[in-house]
Amino acid sequence: MAEAEPRDFKVKKAWQEVIRGLRRHRRATGETPRLRSWADVERSLDTVPLTDDVTALKQLLRAMLKDGGGEPAAVQIDGLLDRMLPAIAEGPVVVDIDGFPADFEPAMQARLLRQGTAPPLEVDAKAAAALVREFDGFLLGGSRLQARARVRDGEILPAVPRSMRAQPLRRGRQGAWLPYTDAVGKRSLTPLALARRHAARFEVEEVIDGFCGLGGNAIAFAEAGARVIAVEQDPDRLALARRNADARGVSIDFRPGSIHELLPTLPAWPLFLDPPWDAIELGGLLDPDRPTMLKLPREFDPASVEGDWNVHYEFGEDDDDFAIVRMLTLIH
Repeated sequence: MAEAEPRDFKVKKAWQEVIRGLRRHRRATGETPRLRSWADVERSLDTVPLTDDVTALKQLLRAMLKDGGGEPAAVQIDGLLDRMLPAIAEGPVVVDIDGFPADFEPAMQARLLRQGTAPPLEVDAKAAAALVREFDGFLLGGSRLQARARVRDGEILPAVPRSMRAQPLRRGRQGAWLPYTDAVGKRSLTPLALARRHAARFEVEEVIDGFCGLGGNAIAFAEAGARVIAVEQDPDRLALARRNADARGVSIDFRPGSIHELLPTLPAWPLFLDPPWDAIELGGLLDPDRPTMLKLPREFDPASVEGDWNVHYEFGEDDDDFAIVRMLTLIH
């Protein structure tokens, strides 16, 4: 569109004037225009065919900006675009979402999608657009989801209202549950409910936490009655973990150093590993004869870890993350 004539005006400013004019027109008449926001403009420009009508469209935009076309010109531009663009789907639309991991059961699919059933789903057009926007390309357990809406030929989904756009994953909405933390811990500390869930699920009397960080999981194991050896190579984080254990009133055997180097010197206890998610390195740590629990990001592919593992998709427990898979837990 930028290459079409005329070029002697600022196109973005003209579109802003169009939106203002259409809003005035809607307030005055109650009519709903094709363009209601800047997002609608951007989406339309991604969809509009590059035909001779683009030149006519730019001429109207120029008149809007240069000649003071005002509200009538805005309405004319909206009408031209409505003729150039595909129709917007309305009413119920069926959404297919494929690519779930084989062990991600239909009940979990319904929970993740915040729907009463697993796909295919029949929802209104705006909800369909929101589902496609959020889940097309979504990574889960090494699989990439594909979300597609069944619309008629010549139709497109409506723009997603701001109120229906997916919220980013929120960690520790009410703050870290340990008193001593750092910038990394504020993002990566296992929520208390999930740390307790890990301890209950592993059911061990002794455990080695190989990447203890601030001590969240180690403390949860200790509070569940297990004997714990916690390894951390960052001395500052290890000091914070000691203070957190003291504050929670539990006894943990903290060891400074790298788990890769220390593991051969430690007892043959079950192993809990929450490696740094930006650089997961498990080489030399996994023993088929040692019970092991891995805490990993939800995108991780369990098939990339050799051995027979039970995979758990760890949903949150609070209202704001009940439908969010916070992490994966693998147990051997």
